[in-house]
Amino acid sequence: MTAGEKHLIVLLGYPLRHSLSPLIHNASFEAQELPFEYRLDSVEPENLAEEIARLKELPFVGANITVPHKTAVLDFLDVSSEVVQAVGAANTLVWNRSSNGGTLLGENTDVGGFLHTLRHHPRSVSGPCLILGAGGAARAVAFGLIDSSPAETVVVAARDRKRAEELVKSLSEHDADSRLHAMDINDEKTRVVARDASLIVNATPAGMYPNVEQLPWQWVEDFHEGQLVYDLIYNPAETLFLKAARESGAETMGGLDMLVEQAALSYLMWTDIPIDRPAVDRALSANDFP
Repeated sequence: MTAGEKHLIVLLGYPLRHSLSPLIHNASFEAQELPFEYRLDSVEPENLAEEIARLKELPFVGANITVPHKTAVLDFLDVSSEVVQAVGAANTLVWNRSSNGGTLLGENTDVGGFLHTLRHHPRSVSGPCLILGAGGAARAVAFGLIDSSPAETVVVAARDRKRAEELVKSLSEHDADSRLHAMDINDEKTRVVARDASLIVNATPAGMYPNVEQLPWQWVEDFHEGQLVYDLIYNPAETLFLKAARESGAETMGGLDMLVEQAALSYLMWTDIPIDRPAVDRALSANDFP
């Protein structure tokens, strides 16, 4: 690395729309006067291998991974954590350069980030939990709940029940108490689960900007006081899903908390320094994100 050159960290995805990740990380780098820069790196799936090889030739130290590369990137890892192996997806890379090349480590900080946001809601994760969706985000949430929470049951509900069943089957070896179950999101029995649930998590993109009128769950009358309703979407800050839950008396949480928590875990891996939360909070408060 030459004088004045910065260590490079990128967000790999395709297509990449506006992301808050550069704002979060660069605010902390600047506040702590660290020689790092975080950039967006839009890479089509067929070019992922070539781009990772190119990055290794730069002053590159790591990356975040988003859709659609979280699973595909596993093929390029030298080392992967137990969480990555269990979830089948990585959202963080660390490039440890050495004289004989280097080692590319894969981690999944989505799981830890999600669980960390629930630290002030112990009752919510001790009762029945309902996850809407069966994609990568739902996998991370489901694994976190069965691995590190006292949840009574964890139901994964999707419009395609087969996808939910595949998710449950893939995590079966980590589900010693058989707490994880699959259901059709439109089944009347799933509504019973929703009414009984202490925690309901939207892990689908329904309601994300610009499609803000979409709802992942049509029966908003099932929400009630005593529940925590959590939407992993952070744009908009309050989705229609969360607004309906709040108006029904439920406690709500948006996805920005999880975004910051998973970012903090990645940041520590790259820099060995805790993220500057006041600097991040100031940057987010001043941001005009839609």
